[in-house]
Amino acid sequence: MAARNADLPEERRIVFRIGINVGDIIIEGDDIYGDGVNVAARLEALAEPGGICISRSARLASAPSRTSSARSTCIT
Repeated sequence: MAARNADLPEERRIVFRIGINVGDIIIEGDDIYGDGVNVAARLEALAEPGGICISRSARLASAPSRTSSARSTCIT
């Protein structure tokens, strides 16, 4: 995305924010909802443009040997 955005005016750039969580979800047809989705959406709102915010549960699931008391971590 950075390479694509480099030559574009600011109003035409696409910049993502990502929220990652591990939790229960419900899938019905084309819809996905539940606590896992709700938390990820809240984390996305905390992320800076171009950044990622990951919940503690996702961090522990991906690297169980690392422990932290932080509820979430945001990376820009």
